[in-house]
Parts: sequence; structure tokens; C-alpha cells
Amino acid sequence: MSATRPSPLARLEIAYRRLLVAYPGWYRREHGLEVLTTLMDAAGPRQRRPHVRDAIDLVRNGLRRRLTPPRGPGYAAVACVCAAFAALGGAGMGGAIAWSVAPTVPPREAVIALAENAVGRAPDDVQTWRAPYNHDVNAVLQGVPPAPADNAPETTTATYVLTPGEVEPTLARVVERLGAAGWTFEQGGMTFPVTTYRATREGMTITVMAGPTVAGGPSAGTRQYLGVVGHLATPVWTTPAAGAGLVAGGAIGWLLGVAATHRARRLSPRSRIAVAVVGGPSLLFSTLAVGYFLIGQVILASDGLSPHDALFPGKALADMLPVVGLSVVGLCASAALLNFAPRARASADGPRPGGPEQVWGYAAWLVAATQFVCLAGWLTITSVYLGRLYAVGGDRSGMLGGAYDPKDLVPFGNSPFNPFGWLLVAVTLVYTLGFIVSPLLLAVSVPALTLGRRYLARRTKVVLVIAAVSAVALPLLMFTPLSHDAGTWLFD
Repeated sequence: MSATRPSPLARLEIAYRRLLVAYPGWYRREHGLEVLTTLMDAAGPRQRRPHVRDAIDLVRNGLRRRLTPPRGPGYAAVACVCAAFAALGGAGMGGAIAWSVAPTVPPREAVIALAENAVGRAPDDVQTWRAPYNHDVNAVLQGVPPAPADNAPETTTATYVLTPGEVEPTLARVVERLGAAGWTFEQGGMTFPVTTYRATREGMTITVMAGPTVAGGPSAGTRQYLGVVGHLATPVWTTPAAGAGLVAGGAIGWLLGVAATHRARRLSPRSRIAVAVVGGPSLLFSTLAVGYFLIGQVILASDGLSPHDALFPGKALADMLPVVGLSVVGLCASAALLNFAPRARASADGPRPGGPEQVWGYAAWLVAATQFVCLAGWLTITSVYLGRLYAVGGDRSGMLGGAYDPKDLVPFGNSPFNPFGWLLVAVTLVYTLGFIVSPLLLAVSVPALTLGRRYLARRTKVVLVIAAVSAVALPLLMFTPLSHDAGTWLFD
């Protein structure tokens, strides 16, 4: 028994519905039936499929609806900021991925053999490690020579311990033997406090360093070191990967920004205020991160860009970690509000202006937004502390002892004239006030959930319950060992 085939008119309707998928969901819900009815009424009596011109118009207009923000003040700016911030994140991710999957050559054995032939004996120590991107903007501003443009992800260092009298003849012998083997040395090596020569051959780079051992050590003044460092050039795909991430992130950010503006336009007035309270500062923080990247890129360009600098977007995000953390948390909270906040009512029986529904609604969303900002402050400080602790190799005593001041993370130095320094102050205030404000906000949330529950929409109740739970959890989290260590690091 064969299934009944749909009629030509039904097949035409199915085809039109598939083309309408090009439009965003909110447009299909509000105008989809109207557009479909118009198309079906205009169809010919024997028409079985959409005309090519109609199909092109539907797809073009649908994409235009998806890609164009609504008319009004600030909507295009919101989409642009989202696109720029996402583009920065995409560029950082693309460069980091290309950097991490770079080949781990030259082999360790090759560097050891090269060092033995140049020095004349086996090295005292050999280490292989993955080198981070260390091109510092502040160093360029201060006139410090930048990191080599061709540093590779993995380097192998063969180290020799020498007496002060052995350094000069050994270094001269190494340079002579490497030159005889076909290595080309760069002009003008550094001579103080560490003598450095760089040589290249067939895509491989050797850095020969000689200098004193660690000051204050048991061999300080009586022993010096000589190191032979081998590495390859920066992976050629680092820049294309960062560029691809930049384009992909920008496109995704623009689409998300446009979708968010369309959704925000359909929220109720009090929901818009809540989204603006949470999302506005988050967008501002993201512009600070993007601005820091652009300023740093200009500074690096003044010193000469190289493929190595394709990793700067990721380093810019790391330098601005408190700002980025606040922005990401705030944007995620804004996305949650856009999905759960009540929409504007089109019917005439909506809440009258100044009625209890609006009063309780405004109060609930204001309390929830304030509580989420306090929670974002705690998450930011805690995340930055954990990231900094990981970066210094888990040196907890140094973190709590003041060796790693939070002010050192402020880009361009902490000063009254630096806006990033004021941002640190703002985050610190939010972190501190969250412990005090949370119980007060809880004193508003509970009556709103009990006395005013009949005036609140279901989504408003859900958001308010989440805020109330965080208001209880945040003061308790302040007494955990992690919060104690983060607070000690922040204030000491």
C-alpha cells in the first residue's frame, strides 16, 4: 500500500515554508502566516513550485532580516561591539590553536648533537619546553628589544656550567665552529648582562647565550652558564589561522548581536531595563578589551609586525582578563535575560502604567540584575586569582605574600590617569559590596516572591529565585578558603 502523495498545492506550500526558513524565527512567528497566505494567493492555478524570482526574493529578504539590526538608537552599535569582541576572541583562539599544534621539531637529539660538536663536550643539562608568546607592549614603549620574531612553540636548551675564565674562549669556539658548519650569524649581538648570538640555517635558529648564574645562588660569582637554544621559525599558518578566527568570530558576533537586538526590542519595558542594566556595562567592558588590543597593535606595528604578532589577540585577552571576565559573564547573563524575561503584551489587557504588576516587576528585575552584577564581580576576581596562580606555577605563598600584586595586571601601569586602573577599582568595589549588598537584596527578593508573587510573570519568578539563591550563596562563598585567598591577594 503506497502513501498518498500530497497535492500540487500542498507541495507548493511546503516549498514556500522551506524558503521562509531564511527569515529569523521571530519574523516567522509574527508574519510567517501572512507572507505564506499572500504567496499562495498569488500562485497560479497549475503552479507546483515557487518561481525562481520569488525564491530569490524570499532568501534575500530573509537574510537581510537576519543580518540587519532593527532601526533605532544604539541597535547597530550593539551589533558592532558584539562583532568586534567576538572577532578578537576568534583571532586569539585561531592563533592559539595554530601555535599549539606546531611541529615539535627540531628534535631534542639534534640540538644536543649540535651543542656537543660546537662546545666539544656533552651539556650539563638539557631542557625542552613550550615557549609562550612574550612580545610585551610595555617593553616596546620602554624601548626594550622585542622578542625574536621567529620564536617557535617548542625549544630545546643545552646548558653548560663554566668558570668565568672559560666563557670567552668557549663562546669564541662555538661561534667559529657554527660559522664553519654553514650557520649565518646576525649582526650586533647583545653583550650585557648576557652575551647573545643568533644564527640561522635551513629554517632552524640557534641562540647562543652566556652570562652569570642566578644572583644570590651558591655559585654566584664563581660560575657562569652557556646555553645553546634550538628552535624553528614561527608556524607559517599562525597568521592565516588568526585571520580566519577573526572573520569567523566577527560574523558569529554580528549574528548574535543582531538576534539579541531584535529579541530585546520585543521585551516588556521593565525587561528592557534589566537587560540594559546588565548588558550595558558588559558591552562597555568589551569595548575596553577591543580598544586595548587596537592600541597595542598600533604600538607593535611601530616596532615592525611579524608572524609572531598573530598571537597578540590572545595575549591582549589575557592581559585584560578581569575586563574580559566581567564582559563574558555579563553578556551570558544578558542572554539569559533575553530568553527568560517576559515580552511586551500586544493585547489591551496588559498591566496598567503604575499598577502593582509594573511596580513589582521593575523591583524584581532591578534586584535580580544587581545581584547578578555582584556575582559577576566575585566570579571575575576568583577567576583572575586562579589564572594568576596557574601562571606563576602554583606559588600560593607568593600570591598571598604580595609578590604578585593585582595592580601588575593593569595594562599600561596603574595610575590615576589610566582608565584601566579605575576599572580595577570598580571591580574591587563590586567584589567587596557583593558581600554586603547580597543580604539586603535577599530582603527584597523574599517579599517579592511571597507577597508579590501574583503580580509577577513566571519567567520573572524564575530569574528572581536564581538571584535569591545567589544572594544566599555569595556570602557563604566569601568564607571558603578560595575566597579567603583571593581576597587576601586582592587587598594585600
